[in-house]
Amino acid sequence: MKLFYLLLTAVYADHVAPTIKVTAQSAHRVPASVHKDVLTAETLRRNQFNTLDRALNSLPSMVVVQSGNLGQPSSLFMRGTNSNHMQVRLDGMRINAPDASNGMLDTGLVTSDSVSSISLLRGGQGSLYGSDAVGGVLLLTTPKATSTQESMMVEGGSHRLMRLSGNASHVNGQTGGYLGVSGARSSGYHQTPVFYRRPSGHYPRLYYRHNGIVGRLDHQFNEQSSLMVVSRYSEVDTLVQLVNRASPQERSTFLQRVQLTVNPVSRWSHQVGLGFFQSHQKNALGDPFETKTQGKRGQIDWTQTYQHQTLGSLSTGIELSQDQAKQQDRSQAMVFHQDALGIGGLWTKKFQSIELDCSIRRDKIAGFDAAITHREGLVFTPLHDTKFKASYGTSFKTPTLYQLYAKTSYYKGNPLLKPEQSKQWDISVDHLLFKKIRWEETYFVNRLTQLIYPTQNFMSSLNLGKARIRGVESTLTWVNATYQLSLSHTLMHAENRVDRTRLLRRPQTKLSSNFSYKMEDWLMGVDLIRLGRRPDLDPVTFIRTTAKPYILVNLKVQKLLASGARLYGRLENVLNRKIQEPLGYRKSGLAAYLGVEAKIA
Repeated sequence: MKLFYLLLTAVYADHVAPTIKVTAQSAHRVPASVHKDVLTAETLRRNQFNTLDRALNSLPSMVVVQSGNLGQPSSLFMRGTNSNHMQVRLDGMRINAPDASNGMLDTGLVTSDSVSSISLLRGGQGSLYGSDAVGGVLLLTTPKATSTQESMMVEGGSHRLMRLSGNASHVNGQTGGYLGVSGARSSGYHQTPVFYRRPSGHYPRLYYRHNGIVGRLDHQFNEQSSLMVVSRYSEVDTLVQLVNRASPQERSTFLQRVQLTVNPVSRWSHQVGLGFFQSHQKNALGDPFETKTQGKRGQIDWTQTYQHQTLGSLSTGIELSQDQAKQQDRSQAMVFHQDALGIGGLWTKKFQSIELDCSIRRDKIAGFDAAITHREGLVFTPLHDTKFKASYGTSFKTPTLYQLYAKTSYYKGNPLLKPEQSKQWDISVDHLLFKKIRWEETYFVNRLTQLIYPTQNFMSSLNLGKARIRGVESTLTWVNATYQLSLSHTLMHAENRVDRTRLLRRPQTKLSSNFSYKMEDWLMGVDLIRLGRRPDLDPVTFIRTTAKPYILVNLKVQKLLASGARLYGRLENVLNRKIQEPLGYRKSGLAAYLGVEAKIA
């Protein structure tokens, strides 16, 4: 009763003198030993990252493999782990699709203009976020109204692309509202290279259509408590190229999230969230092989953080969720359910030059034994401009509902599958050179066991795999009033420990750089990505082969007009390289785009 009284008092006590200003994430803490990359809305706008794929591909150790055109499926390989080894949360709500066969994020349904920040936590975070956080965690945030204004953006260019988006923000006293809408249309291009096409096949342009709407309402009851309500809907209509024909596909997601943040007393913060997420996908529309899937997730979570001057900071959390996946074809329909309960804690303590953290979490997922994960981290700052970081932790990935229970003419689930396991550690040095350039070197090792692989006939799945991934991440960042330079390089060896071969589509090297120069009202920039050799499968024979390295160069320019509008343009793949990523999926050649963004009020 005392806890209930304190929370109630914090919400309604208009005249209580506050000690901590509430923010949406005040109860959630990320340890200092975690390697965290953040892209703000300004960074996305400055670099013209108009899709989530392009934004993520600029980050260290992240390899984005998009199967061709806009709207096509993408695989995200973080530190060489599998594409379903990254957990994604939007405003605290987990959005890995429950109905997806492998549990991946559908990046085509999240546009960069509908998020205000992208945070990537590199490395396993199972003790903080539970299942799926083997390679890392991606945190997305919906824009929040901070002032009253309206803006609109129009962009057009190659492949008959047309983008249109607008947003309106309004603040009235302690209440703020944000509404954003977006749409995109493109005729696409012929994705399959000519030498991979079959004589009797059909290889049209793969069109792409996207619509989305985002709403967020924030209310500050007082300086101790606040409320956030988020609603989002996004849909994609596109063609997907199969071996010898193209098939129409529709995908959509809906999210509803309510979150209350309260500081009942000094140094004690609470965050309570209630969310609902739904995903739909329709494949081969109008075809005898037409299939439909639907996923639903309900989530309730509570996190509290208490900060003690002597003992440090202690965060505890409880998360309860229920997943449902429905699969339907012309002969049958199946529905699967899974309940999960996660309870965890995080302790951090900062001394004069050392900061320690320790986290542990217990997850009980229906059908499996309880999983306990942990992580220990250390940050040592011997000098003002130098930091050393080290951590060790465990993570796990449960099989998807499809892998466990699906029964179709081409796949039969295996209810005996076990969760994939991971043990990993990393060590790094972070130093500020010449008081201007931030330099960081990180060495990481990840050992994975009980990996889920398809059987030889691809009709089911088994726990057959083991892998070891080692790598070095190098980053340089230089920022001043005129120049901005970011450079990252990843050297990685991802090995299958069963047959001693390299893991598919993991390059041994990746170089990513971005340079921009500001001169009065002009901003000019260049992006460069080089991907090294990587194992892949021949799309015709399915025999292992090696994909050639490639270099992708983009040029960008923007001009701030006297009216306050922003005129921008870019050239993508300036060298017009013939890139296949993966093999059999052609990337666009040289492409040009022009757009304008203006504030209406």
